[in-house]
Amino acid sequence: MQGIPHTETLLEQAQRNHDEILKLLDSHKRESLFLEIGRVLNDCGERQYFKAFGRASLKQHIQSDFADKMEYSWATRCIHHYLLTKPPHGQPPDVLLRIGKAKMDLLLRRAEAGHVDPELWKMAEDKNVTWEVLRAYLKRYKPLGTSTPIPADRSSKHSQMQDKIVEIGERLGKYAQREYPSYPSKDFRYDVAWKTFEHAVGLTHVFEVCWGNEYKGDLPKLWYAYKNMGQPRLFLVVATEQDKNKAQSLVSSGATAGDMAQNLTIRTVEQIDDLHKRLFEPGALQDFISLFIK
Repeated sequence: MQGIPHTETLLEQAQRNHDEILKLLDSHKRESLFLEIGRVLNDCGERQYFKAFGRASLKQHIQSDFADKMEYSWATRCIHHYLLTKPPHGQPPDVLLRIGKAKMDLLLRRAEAGHVDPELWKMAEDKNVTWEVLRAYLKRYKPLGTSTPIPADRSSKHSQMQDKIVEIGERLGKYAQREYPSYPSKDFRYDVAWKTFEHAVGLTHVFEVCWGNEYKGDLPKLWYAYKNMGQPRLFLVVATEQDKNKAQSLVSSGATAGDMAQNLTIRTVEQIDDLHKRLFEPGALQDFISLFIK
């Protein structure tokens, strides 16, 4: 991670960030500016502005300095939405920053799968298109673009991969659970989570298994787990080497938070399959420890 800038420079930058957050939170358009709020909060976390105010983390900064303005769970959701819609090299298009939160919530699941084309963003921005109209349209909506083809037996393969990751965790002495719910927000579930024991508060490892370009939506989910669920080791399991290279390129571009990127490992389903086949081979346990417990 890059070093902290000179104190004076950090203080100046941090104060501007702090003032911008307050201005956005006090705006009468606050709900429609939630992506912009996510942007400045994300900047605060990535550039560690919170340290200028004597805070140990972004969470502590929000809970100490903005407690009367927002809850931490709401702040993390703003950041999650922002990271989801942020292109690899820059801020979201202005059109996204003008879409209200209610409409964005409708688009979120499709955005996570990479199935929202520019025309649909434009439709959501249109003030004459109400939330009810957009919701009715999305029930019949078919994405114009196509992502990497998903196998017909994807559901079965996905479930099998979850089972294998659970078995690897149990072999390493972990408590492993499929479809683990996120907290404090209950917005989504993780494919597999490992703990030191069943009733442990924090997680040690979180896994997301994805196909095609779904990793674009899985990365913000993993970021959320890192920030809110005990700073676990993060694993993204993708279908092919090509998907692995694309995901690594997205991470290295700076589209994810620095702390998360340093704790993220990307593997293909084939690599996990090979590991699973060796699960009970003599001498193989050390390889598993090197990969997962280092």
